[in-house]
Amino acid sequence: MTKKDLKSILPEASTVDAIWPCTSAAGGESTVLLLVSGEVAVYENCSCWSLATVYAQRAGRDLRMLRTLTGELFGDTKTCVLPISLSLVLVALKYRRPGYGSRQSTMGYVNVAHDCRIVANPAEGRYGAVRFASGYVLPLLWSEHTLQDKLGRGRQLQFQQAAYLRRELSQLEARVQSIYESGLLA
Repeated sequence: MTKKDLKSILPEASTVDAIWPCTSAAGGESTVLLLVSGEVAVYENCSCWSLATVYAQRAGRDLRMLRTLTGELFGDTKTCVLPISLSLVLVALKYRRPGYGSRQSTMGYVNVAHDCRIVANPAEGRYGAVRFASGYVLPLLWSEHTLQDKLGRGRQLQFQQAAYLRRELSQLEARVQSIYESGLLA
């Protein structure tokens, strides 16, 4: 599926809870999209990165630059937090082990802008999982402690973005008020 096709069919970013890779029946790379409603959609012949790229483009962001900047911010190049918008902050988490294909993705993405809780992995006790408000549980391959750290970084970045925007809006509001009061704006 091309990015052009995806642009026209993907739901709004604010409705996304998670994105993770899967292998189609034909053995190709596909992607699962979980919506806040609990609805699951599968996009054949498409990577998680492609879906995230489309969401970033819709928001006027460059996904590679976001990954680089957040890696530098946390001093860890393996940290992948993608703050696409205030309603879509994707955190990369280990979802599956590498398969036979060298291009097979192992990382899934959880949107920390929505309510999600860390729980025990129902299939493998030493790992954690994420439970969404819809009740859907996404099993992962990192410990609950590691998941807490990764999701915490995503939430921290979202909070910093919100605080920055709040300051910007407050300053803009003061400037507009000053212009209005000076009589330049009637």
